[in-house]
Amino acid sequence: MNVMKMMAIVLVMIHMGYAATNYPVKAFIDDLLHVDRQDDNLNLQITMAERVYDQAAAINDWSIAANVANNYVQPYQNSFFSPKFQEVLSADLSLRRPFITTGGTLSFTTGHQSIRQSALKDPETGTLYNQPLFYQHTVGIQYVQPLLYGFLGEHYRYSLRTASQNVAQKTVASQEQFEDFLATELTGFVDWTLAYELSEMAYSRYQLAKESVSLTKDRARVNVSEQIDVLRAEYAMQNALQQWKNQLALLKSEQIKMATRLNKPSLRHVVPTFDLYKTVYVKSPDYIPVSTLRRYEILALDKDRLDGQLALSRSKRNGELNVVAAYTRKMGKPTRSAWTFPNYDTTVGVSYSRPLADTAAIAAVKKAEMDVTQFENQSYQLTQELKSHMVALHTLVMEYEALLETTLDQVTLSQKKATEENGLYRQGRSPIEMLIQAQDNVLASKINYAQSSAQYHKYVLMYLSLIDQLTTTYEVSL
Repeated sequence: MNVMKMMAIVLVMIHMGYAATNYPVKAFIDDLLHVDRQDDNLNLQITMAERVYDQAAAINDWSIAANVANNYVQPYQNSFFSPKFQEVLSADLSLRRPFITTGGTLSFTTGHQSIRQSALKDPETGTLYNQPLFYQHTVGIQYVQPLLYGFLGEHYRYSLRTASQNVAQKTVASQEQFEDFLATELTGFVDWTLAYELSEMAYSRYQLAKESVSLTKDRARVNVSEQIDVLRAEYAMQNALQQWKNQLALLKSEQIKMATRLNKPSLRHVVPTFDLYKTVYVKSPDYIPVSTLRRYEILALDKDRLDGQLALSRSKRNGELNVVAAYTRKMGKPTRSAWTFPNYDTTVGVSYSRPLADTAAIAAVKKAEMDVTQFENQSYQLTQELKSHMVALHTLVMEYEALLETTLDQVTLSQKKATEENGLYRQGRSPIEMLIQAQDNVLASKINYAQSSAQYHKYVLMYLSLIDQLTTTYEVSL
């Protein structure tokens, strides 16, 4: 930056009432992440998905069930052996756990009963035919193993896979949202920098116009210039002043917006520093596989879930075939003596169930097949969209790089022309209109160059966000 430009910047700062404190883009990002809660919200979404997975993973936890009941009945007296009343106090406890690896379920049970009933005695002999107070105790174990639907825990694993993929999708989607958020905010920072550049240029033009007025008045006093030349110079100065004030208003608006956005009033007195006039390297779409992009990955994570749903729906059409094995030890005594469990029951069996029409299962299979087909169509469509979007943005970036070179040449030529016009005017060989026009052309070419540079960087930000390299470029992460 040359001495004249430094002086111009200082003058701008004095006239705008700002201290020349640079505010780099890294400081902006740090302040943004410190104040804004976007990253906190996105991390919270990931944490919530992880809690959902924890709920799904709890499927293989032990579950306990307890039941206590008191039952009092008065049976119909249709026989001598029917007691007048019977009261049963029972307490049952069970532990149950499914196994994800096998799909089976293991259960432990224990039951205790205290049975009180009216005594049945022979009126003649006094013989007691029942026990007025009787205790029963059982302990048992049971295992149920599915052989068709649910074999090897396919239904359990599907729930876990779905929850796990949800965590992965939320993670990738949050990273994508964070990158989009950063691109939007950096675009605002570019606009802020552009507003500062334009206000600086407008002020420089105003200073040149003031110099022209002073020079023209001096020339008019010695009858080298006409009064109309003074009026033309003053009009050009007023026009430059109006343009500068307009740009200054836009800059102040950007300053206040950023200061309020980041809750930092000191930002009203800083100079945003973003290198508008520097081109950057961006990777060609030819070296970026679409399958590696997060937007594609979010969709691709559905593939495993849809395939699992289809396999599960097809498996359900086979019906449910379960092998059941149970073993129970039991005892019954009229007293609360030591528990010996002398008796036992064993059960080994097979159960099978299936809807006759199987309408629901058939519909579920067709629905799952259509979901897979829809996924394939969406995958193809998204691939084409991402490819075209990458190519279009990359083309804009490359074209704007070439455009900036041409625009910079235009700035150089307009400056040379203005210098020559100024020399001719001072020699009295060119009218004031030509000098004013040349100076306006310099301003217009600089404004065009600044606006084109800002637009170029906006396209770069969009492209870097699309190819998932924006956070890496600016060294930030969620």
